[in-house]
Amino acid sequence: MLFYRRMVKVLGQKFEGDALTLSQTKYALRMEVLSHKAETDPVQLAKLILDGDIAREWLLSEMMRADLQNSGKYKLRITPHHYQRPQIKPVTHPNYFAIPLPKDLIV
Repeated sequence: MLFYRRMVKVLGQKFEGDALTLSQTKYALRMEVLSHKAETDPVQLAKLILDGDIAREWLLSEMMRADLQNSGKYKLRITPHHYQRPQIKPVTHPNYFAIPLPKDLIV
C-alpha cells in the first residue's frame, strides 16, 4: 500500500494540469497493483516492489514535460531530480526552462 501511495504522489507531480492522462495512468497503476493482490511469496513481492521503485525513480529523473506557452513555444518542466543526474548535457538556451538552472549546466 505504501508503494501505491508513493507512486500516485509522483504521478500527481508529473501529470499536474493534465487530468485525463493522470486519471488514465492512475487507473493503469491500480489495475497492475490489483493484479498481484493474491501474491504471497516474499521473494516475488520484493521483486514487484523493486520494479515499482525503479519505475518511480525513472519517472522522477528521466521523464520531462513541456507546456505550450502563449508565444507558441514549449517550456520544459524540470525538477531538481532531472539536473542532478550526471547524463544531462549542458544547455545553451537556459531561457527555455521554467526553473533557474545551476550555473554548471549552462554553456
